[in-house]
Amino acid sequence: MSLGDGGAVLAGPESCWRGHAPKIRAVSTIGAGDSFLAGLVWALVQGQNPPDALRLALSAGSAAVQMPGTELCRPEIAGELLAKIEIETVSCG
Repeated sequence: MSLGDGGAVLAGPESCWRGHAPKIRAVSTIGAGDSFLAGLVWALVQGQNPPDALRLALSAGSAAVQMPGTELCRPEIAGELLAKIEIETVSCG
């Protein structure tokens, strides 16, 4: 679940994770949720573990908000953000 500039939460059958993206200047939020979801689904289909999939999803969504109008995220920007995403295991209850 995307929390906008508050990060995101991913719940699995036995664990939950919260991701925090670095503070960035948002230009447009159009397409950010789509980019987030696309990154998450792509990573999971590729066999990445849930925390790494959440990291990729957050980097894609964060990259998208830096683009004007309806322009989607750029892979090079998402790649730069990837290492800056913090993921922590949280209580599911």
